[in-house]
Amino acid sequence: MITSFDRQTIRTINAEVAEALQQIGERHGLQIDLSGTTFSPTNFTTKFTCAVVSSDGVAQTREASDYDIYAPIHGVTLKVGDSFTHHGETYTIIGWKPRSQKFPILATRGGRTYKLAIPFVKMHQ
Repeated sequence: MITSFDRQTIRTINAEVAEALQQIGERHGLQIDLSGTTFSPTNFTTKFTCAVVSSDGVAQTREASDYDIYAPIHGVTLKVGDSFTHHGETYTIIGWKPRSQKFPILATRGGRTYKLAIPFVKMHQ
């Protein structure tokens, strides 16, 4: 029985919640991610986000949907999931952060997410 919450307890509970949500997501064709946990000794709050998974297996995140809206406005012709190479490193476009003025484009490289400037991506179209 839990009498108070600490970091280790929250990690254990969140791991169990994530496992249960993953099963629910698989059953309904969703990607469910946990994030933003805050806690005190007597309670905690965990945020989760659901995204529809398309037929090609890619989750339609808010950032991916925003990319489809904002990229054409700024003259970016690459689509979500497209890749380009810069100095031997391959970047894959995953989304757009509209509140980020200098580096709104999100891309992954080697499992990490990077924020990129519009001119940088347009240079590789």
